[in-house]
Amino acid sequence: MKLNSLLISLVSIASLVTAGFYDNTKSIYEVNPSNFDDVVLKTNHTTVVEFYAPWCKYCILMKGHYKRAARVASDYATFAAVNCDKDENKPLCAKYHIEGFPTVISFRPPKVNLDDYDEKKMKHAAEVYRGKREAKPLVEFLQGRIKNYVKRLNSLKLEKFLRVQDGQRDRVLLLTNKNSLSPVFKGLAIDYLGVYDFAYFHVNDDNRVLVSSKINVLDDNFDLPRIVLVTKDAIVLFHGDVKSKSSISEFLSGYKQPVEGEFSVKGKALKAINSGRAKNFRDYFKKQKKQQLVKDEL
Repeated sequence: MKLNSLLISLVSIASLVTAGFYDNTKSIYEVNPSNFDDVVLKTNHTTVVEFYAPWCKYCILMKGHYKRAARVASDYATFAAVNCDKDENKPLCAKYHIEGFPTVISFRPPKVNLDDYDEKKMKHAAEVYRGKREAKPLVEFLQGRIKNYVKRLNSLKLEKFLRVQDGQRDRVLLLTNKNSLSPVFKGLAIDYLGVYDFAYFHVNDDNRVLVSSKINVLDDNFDLPRIVLVTKDAIVLFHGDVKSKSSISEFLSGYKQPVEGEFSVKGKALKAINSGRAKNFRDYFKKQKKQQLVKDEL
């Protein structure tokens, strides 16, 4: 083999080893010590992190499963990954006692008390995932670790929920015929934590007429599921795709801004980090401030 060809091969091998599995993956963040806290710990969402090495055959086998899990569950959980083969990431991998690859750890935030909330005191519980390295069991594992800020209403509480008094938060109500609550709706409640109060009501043949009589934007034969926004002045019916978190969030953000998610300031910062346009939150906001100063001077 010629020297030039050998050098090219060695460079190609080195790039494969140091390149991140998920560098260009929309729903998975390749994190490092500079932005690990921003992505994983400065959130009220549960986050799962895969610590891996690119040369590890078990990591290679899990790569597709991790991507599929992220596509399914990124509406209500954050997915991140750390390439432990990179020198800059080795202290981070040592901090979490990574001894084998892949090691998957979930980081679950505490339940927030909105009357005494301090993000700086928020401590996440780290739990090693010991299930099968496949998409479905990983998603099921995460679904059981999503914080629930959605209240279930009975018929007596429904009427009270539909009356917003002065000084109270506006409300988001899910009407459903399902007994279990969608994790996507739980994810929405986290995005708008402290902005809206979220609840759901189980609709059946016995209470359907009661519901339509209390919510005047519905007729007696309304389809399920339905989502309504309850404000002091009106009840507004959501007409979009009730399975799309993005559509629901776009609707809600037209009235109040979320604290997390794609329509929030934090969501835009995370998008910049994932695309490589910012190293971390500090870098993002520094660049935003600089851009604003340039605009003000024009």
